[in-house]
Amino acid sequence: MNVRNSQVSCKVFPSYEEYLENKIVPDFFIVESASDELGLLILRQLRGAVETFLHPVFLHGLSGEEYEFFSDGSVDTLQEALEKSEQLCLGRMQLQHDQEEYAESAMLRILAYLYLRPETIIQPLQQWNLPYLYSYPLVDVLAGNDAEPLHLIETLKNRSFIRSVDLVDRVRHCPSCNFSHFNFIDVCPSCGSIEIEKKPFLHCFTCGTVAPQERFLRGSALICPQCHAQLRHIGADYDRPLENYTCKGCGHFFQEPDIIAHCQNCGKKNKPDELVPWPVYSYQLTERGEYAVRTGELEDVYSLFDELQNINPVHFSYTVDWLLNLCRRHKEELFSLAGIRVANIPELHKRMGRYRLVELVDSYISRIRETIRTTDLTTRTVNDIIWILLPKTDCPNCDIVVSRILDLKSLTVQDEGIQLEFKTVAFSAPDNMIDGETGEQLLARLEGELT
Repeated sequence: MNVRNSQVSCKVFPSYEEYLENKIVPDFFIVESASDELGLLILRQLRGAVETFLHPVFLHGLSGEEYEFFSDGSVDTLQEALEKSEQLCLGRMQLQHDQEEYAESAMLRILAYLYLRPETIIQPLQQWNLPYLYSYPLVDVLAGNDAEPLHLIETLKNRSFIRSVDLVDRVRHCPSCNFSHFNFIDVCPSCGSIEIEKKPFLHCFTCGTVAPQERFLRGSALICPQCHAQLRHIGADYDRPLENYTCKGCGHFFQEPDIIAHCQNCGKKNKPDELVPWPVYSYQLTERGEYAVRTGELEDVYSLFDELQNINPVHFSYTVDWLLNLCRRHKEELFSLAGIRVANIPELHKRMGRYRLVELVDSYISRIRETIRTTDLTTRTVNDIIWILLPKTDCPNCDIVVSRILDLKSLTVQDEGIQLEFKTVAFSAPDNMIDGETGEQLLARLEGELT
């Protein structure tokens, strides 16, 4: 059905599929549906499509929390929709990005969406059936299958493109599998048995015996099972101690049980203080994020390597030199050095485009960061070479670290069959030391093996 007035022409489609068949892209959309589920699906489809994710989308006759994540509000008339969409349409046309760039980069899609809607807050949604208990629906839809949403949010935050607004919740993850579904179990602090029972206890003042009250009962009287003294007056003959649990497994008496968090995904049993806390925030675009959208300069690819919290190359070389001298004097002072060179960045830039390459390298760096320890030092000496200094690490353990890094290669494979290609080199002291070689000379020698 066509609806026209002097300012606007409206086309009505009974379904999203029929809209696609018409192959037109209007200035804005109004979603109306007799089914809340269908209305939400259409909203997700519009926001998930590169052609329409930035367009104003209004609701008519639909409301609910999830609608707020994706829509630009409700309207009652066509004229109202026209007035509300004006600024959004103007802003969309002023952005200097084409659909190919948006298709390449989930990060750019999210930033552009927020840029046009500066008051929009990325809100989390609690969902009990998810591994992390929370999701970010807007990011989920805008990212599509191009990136893992929570990792994407972490990346945007680390680069100061978005900032945290409100702390919504704090959940804890299993250190083994990162799931947040636990069964908290009371166990005996002595043997770990779950067969514990809460009972009233008595403490005999005459001999000091502490035992469940049932062991003191003799008919209607209280008799100590150890010294057989009759307990008549509480406070004079006996009292009630703090212990009020008994273990059926080992017979241990205790005040409070230990708590074990039993992960319902991997089965690991953790102490509560071993669980990994994850603060759940809402987020908003920053000035740096706005600048990134206007200029398109999300990040220099090579600068992503610096997210390993690198130290200055001069200080790194000095530290290597100091460790070499220390090892020459004290042979037990082991250390290792690993070098990684990403060899095909220029080729990938040509085949993938800058935005997709940035996200691929960022994902790779994040995984390296998870592999190395907090005591390890890293630096970047030239564009594509990363050095990792591993204190107190011998040759076999250095080989394990290098092997783990090489295993990450399989995780970078793209749909086209291309992936990050990198070379590695390893050095361990004192096994591979050369007499008189300095830290600077060692790094130069190893760099030659990488190029």
